[in-house]
Amino acid sequence: MKRQKSTLDKQTVMAFLASADAQNDLIAAGWRPNYPIAAGWTPSDLREIDEEWESIPHEAMPYTRMLQDIESKARIHDQSTFGPECDPGTNLCQTPMCTAGHLVNMAGEAGCRLRQKYGWGIAAEIIHSKWRPDVPPQNFGSIPQKFAMAYIRERAREEQERLGNIEK
Repeated sequence: MKRQKSTLDKQTVMAFLASADAQNDLIAAGWRPNYPIAAGWTPSDLREIDEEWESIPHEAMPYTRMLQDIESKARIHDQSTFGPECDPGTNLCQTPMCTAGHLVNMAGEAGCRLRQKYGWGIAAEIIHSKWRPDVPPQNFGSIPQKFAMAYIRERAREEQERLGNIEK
């Protein structure tokens, strides 16, 4: 008799993605080796999650790119809306999106697949975790526009600082 997987929640997805291939990462996060099995996960489930993680394209400076696109009017940022559920190749110049919407769009087809499977917020958190594992993600909920833009500006500043383009 096949066991049914427990509900897939944000914490579970993020823990497995953060683990990549390192069981030690899960243990450091408080997990024990038997937890995935007890939750009904199989090795093929874990491989599927790893394949999703690997499908996210590399983006060295996501927030720098996002901020430049917003400032040049190539993207419209509006924290009150996720954005369209369409092809990521669609012209975005006239399509307002929140930070989560832009992250999902920037990840292309992989972002769209994650959005379809997990929803906007979790998809954006997964993408953010791949691109900027060094900082917590923005609150993708209903926050003021100025807070969202401050988050984007600070992450972009950090990315530029890492390159040596600006001083600390």
